[in-house]
Amino acid sequence: MNGIDRAIWEFARERFTFLARGIAKDLRLQDASGIYGDDEGSRYGDDYQLNSLWDEYCHEMQNGPHEGLESAWDQTIRPFVEQAINILSSREQVLLSLATDEGCEFDPDSSELPPICRDGLVTEIVEALAAHATNCRIGSSPGALDTSPSNSFSDIRAFLVETKAWKPSPYELDDTNFSIDLYDAAITLIEKVVDVAMDRVIGYIDWRDGLSLPGDAGYRADEDLPINSWPLNLKAKRCLQEAGLSPNPHQLYLVQLLNLGFERELPIPGQGHEYRPELELAAGQLYAHDPNPAQVMRWLLSNADAGDISEQNDTLESALENAGDWREAAQSLMEWFYDLKASEDPYYR
Repeated sequence: MNGIDRAIWEFARERFTFLARGIAKDLRLQDASGIYGDDEGSRYGDDYQLNSLWDEYCHEMQNGPHEGLESAWDQTIRPFVEQAINILSSREQVLLSLATDEGCEFDPDSSELPPICRDGLVTEIVEALAAHATNCRIGSSPGALDTSPSNSFSDIRAFLVETKAWKPSPYELDDTNFSIDLYDAAITLIEKVVDVAMDRVIGYIDWRDGLSLPGDAGYRADEDLPINSWPLNLKAKRCLQEAGLSPNPHQLYLVQLLNLGFERELPIPGQGHEYRPELELAAGQLYAHDPNPAQVMRWLLSNADAGDISEQNDTLESALENAGDWREAAQSLMEWFYDLKASEDPYYR
């Protein structure tokens, strides 16, 4: 397998896993069929029942196959898989098809685009779903919301402020065998690193403290992905709807808007147009960061040259708000994405 094939397969494996986890979330919302009886769930804990279709599917994968149910499960799961595939752009379906058994037969020297291997995609996603179900602990009540009182970052912030004032004492560096000059330089460097690091973390805490947390009414908004209830993502959602799309609730709306700009072949303002293929590939890879969309969101607001995370959030939110239409909003986001990549990778400068 050459490097290109390996990159395609690794990307596809991440995407199939991501799509499978999205399907699992959908299955958790479906009531159990009761096909295994009322007492079967007790094996997973006292008084526990198979309460959702996902619980039953996990039970089948971990204890089956049960006679006569394989075909029934295939027919039950397939519509969910088909729906997940339908959400993908045709370009992504073509790319992922290259990582199926049928796609492997495509002639790499052909000037034609590879075909979409629908059945192959279904097979790969079902296999990823089965693997996820096999390793999922039944009875864990996945997806339950925290109903504790509202959280606060005040204690964390107080600790960070205290840490910011910390200075290394001489005995903490006794084993370093520094000369006097190097010792003083080391002290200065450590103090500066701690100072800058704490400023950045405190900036993040101040920004995050203003957002809804588990237990808050705002956190339990009408979004399957809680982070999508944040104002910045909701603005991106409106742009997607304006473009005639039905946003995928299991993926960051901001990432969907970014990729829509590339899919609709909108020009990238500024210098970013020189790196369009690389940026488009990097944007597509953001879909693969499941199950931690918060990390993706934080990274999108981590431009070292654009202020702290709170400032970047406000700047990007304002850009989307003031855009004339969804196209202009997507272009602003594409330009933002280029600036972020350029801030961390000299290749883009």
